Amino acid sequence: MSRLRPIAARLAPALLLPLLATLGLAAPAGADPAQADLSVTLDASPKGLGVNAATFTASVTNAGPAAVGAARVWFSYPAGFTAPTASGCTLDRTNRTAVCALGAIPSGATVTKRLTLHAGLLTMSGNLPVTAALVDLTPSDPDPGNNSAVHVCSALTLLLVSC
Repeated sequence: MSRLRPIAARLAPALLLPLLATLGLAAPAGADPAQADLSVTLDASPKGLGVNAATFTASVTNAGPAAVGAARVWFSYPAGFTAPTASGCTLDRTNRTAVCALGAIPSGATVTKRLTLHAGLLTMSGNLPVTAALVDLTPSDPDPGNNSAVHVCSALTLLLVSC
């Protein structure tokens, strides 16, 4: 019996961990349980003409395997947009940025932050990119390639904004 214990001790993790991962009860093989894979998407509304403002929604999803203890989403916007508002965020009108704390994000959860911008009086541009990027992640992200997103709008004075 004493000869079987070392074999059983080696086989149990080799057999049980893949089974638990398949059932969603453990991290997949090779995954670092201390990491959380976050991603961000950015959408804007309204999606039509005849409006002078657009609201940008950054959706941050945690694909796990770990929960996120802290993260922030950083927005940047071009000079064609003015009068930013973002509840619970720090606005820097000089550098045209907004930084929003996301708080803890459990594995499998999605949180959103919104930034509303108005077109300037004389704004005439078909290329007004707004960026959302994740910063200050704890724990680290194994796939930082999906941690930023861009949405481009156009404006013809403050009367016609399209995103």
